[in-house]
Amino acid sequence: MNFSDPIYFQVAVSRQAQKEFSGETDFPSGNYYVAWDGVFLLVMWEQQSDKRVSRAAGRVVAEILTEAAEKCAADVYVQACSPGCQNLFTHTDALHVKSSDQHRTTGHGLLVVDHDELQSIDDELASWYRRAHYYFWLFAEYKNNARRIRDLSSITNSRLSSMLAMRQKHHSIPVLKWREQMRRRLAMRGWRKKSRKAMGDVWLSVAAIEVMRQSWDED
Repeated sequence: MNFSDPIYFQVAVSRQAQKEFSGETDFPSGNYYVAWDGVFLLVMWEQQSDKRVSRAAGRVVAEILTEAAEKCAADVYVQACSPGCQNLFTHTDALHVKSSDQHRTTGHGLLVVDHDELQSIDDELASWYRRAHYYFWLFAEYKNNARRIRDLSSITNSRLSSMLAMRQKHHSIPVLKWREQMRRRLAMRGWRKKSRKAMGDVWLSVAAIEVMRQSWDED
């Protein structure tokens, strides 16, 4: 789902209602200001310019969106940088400050942006959304396609392995002793049906992979 225009809203959550992340429990006081278009989620808040940006801050917004989606019989999927990453946001935070303020220099995971004057929080939110949303849409688009291709490839390999294993067991029956042959045949009843089902899954997966690869090449 991708809205043509973002939804802007404000969230007021107490510190006690927010969960820690990787041992961090430092949450900003006040409100979170949010822009969301179904693909790109932007969360901003006000804090002292020299204060460290907590990795735990803002995660409650994703929880609120997930709960709202579930009430609509939908779901929220967070596209991480890698399958095992638990960080809901990018690994670089932006600290937006007035040039006259004292602040830390730009370091790993922190981008300091200087301006002579800061706009209102709503204007800053809209400005950052316009600046960044397209790049995150591209990331989600390509990352999702790549992930789906990899998942389908994994399914294909799993089904082929299962099918080949069943055929190997079936073809090895004649070399077994008579009693073992009977036990093996009883244990493998319905193997042909299972094998045909696995082969059908393989053909569907291969066809889907080809369609997505063509779309990938065109993009």
